[in-house]
Amino acid sequence: MGASSDLADARQRAARVLTAFEAAVKAGGAAAAEASARDCALLKRAVAIQNGRAEAAAAAAAAEVAELRAQLAAGAAALQAAQLHSYSLSVHLRQALAQPAAPGGPGWVT
Repeated sequence: MGASSDLADARQRAARVLTAFEAAVKAGGAAAAEASARDCALLKRAVAIQNGRAEAAAAAAAAEVAELRAQLAAGAAALQAAQLHSYSLSVHLRQALAQPAAPGGPGWVT
């Protein structure tokens, strides 16, 4: 500004400096907006990946729960069959012990 020959030249130089500054600020704002858009896209992708992993883990857990329930049902049926068999054997044992030993037969029941 000190090199200006008159007031109009100083105003013209100041206008050029301000225009250049405005362009630099706008360019910086556009770069920041692009960076924000990239960050936003990256975060969206990360959330989608995490959501997919969570859904896969939930599906695996549900499948495991279903398998364990099936095993529990099979185990309960086997336990019920074993209890019935045990009861049947106890009834037969009581009947065998209640009968007197046959003469000449095995005398192991007393």
